[in-house]
Amino acid sequence: MNNKVCSKAFLIGEYSITKENHSAIILKVDKYTYADIEFSNEYYIKSDIFDYSINSIDIKDEKYQVIIDSICGVNRYLKELKIDIKKIKLDIKSELFNNGNKYGLGSSGAIIVLIVKSMLKLYNLPFDKLLLFKLSAIIAKTRNDIGSYADIATISFDNNIYYRNFNKNFITIDKSITSLLKDDWNYLKIEEINFNLKSTLLIIYSGVSISNNLMLKNIDIKDDFYIKNEVLTLAIKNDIEKNDIENFKKNIIKARILLNELSNKIEILQLQEIIENSFKTGNIAKTSGAGGGDCAIVFSFDQKNLNNFKNINKYKIVEEKKYE
Repeated sequence: MNNKVCSKAFLIGEYSITKENHSAIILKVDKYTYADIEFSNEYYIKSDIFDYSINSIDIKDEKYQVIIDSICGVNRYLKELKIDIKKIKLDIKSELFNNGNKYGLGSSGAIIVLIVKSMLKLYNLPFDKLLLFKLSAIIAKTRNDIGSYADIATISFDNNIYYRNFNKNFITIDKSITSLLKDDWNYLKIEEINFNLKSTLLIIYSGVSISNNLMLKNIDIKDDFYIKNEVLTLAIKNDIEKNDIENFKKNIIKARILLNELSNKIEILQLQEIIENSFKTGNIAKTSGAGGGDCAIVFSFDQKNLNNFKNINKYKIVEEKKYE
């Protein structure tokens, strides 16, 4: 049985989303992680990211730990449903890496959602997008993954989304998964966005991979940043839905300025070059995610401007998507 999940890129809200009851807009990226899964007499787990496989989930393995924890999380859910747990053969392939370096498009979130989705389908269990998100988020939280889980939401819903973060303190290891799924996930909002903005999106890899958690730990966020970013997020959502290109351009520039005021470590030289070349050729751009590396996003509204940018761009274009 073959399954796949998409990846993601932040349009706005990458820092404010770390706080509960604050929001972000995240874009679906058509770079996929795939899983071939079947029942087996013995565990066999292989990812093309690593040069070895494992044959047990009762081990600690730094490279495979996200996969192991995800399988164990679903097994725990199956046990609560009184379903007999079977061993599996799992083969994972990913488009989210470049010569062993991640693009920063949500690789760990993609792995969790992929395994949850694949195992639920393998056991022929019904689920919708929200259950897929919640079960994946529970597994992430019990792994002590910090963050907003906006990546998990985007990948679970397989779409561009408006996401509002929630208080995760109620998710504890001593509670059953079935009860957690029924709990009130206060503040949580996941809304699929009609992307009506007529444009071409480029996602461009800076050549530098960075840990989002490391960036988050080293940046001090003031209250006024949250307030300003929330206003901008809602404004950009409105621009996208109404195809208001001029306001969208202005608000993306404001979002870039706001991020650079937050820290000069976000827009490293490589990202700065991508963004400035975008503006020079009549397009707009900003960093995506925590910055410090990974990717920039570029929007173009004119084919000539797009071609001019491509002619001077020396960085890898990971994704090109046309919104019509």
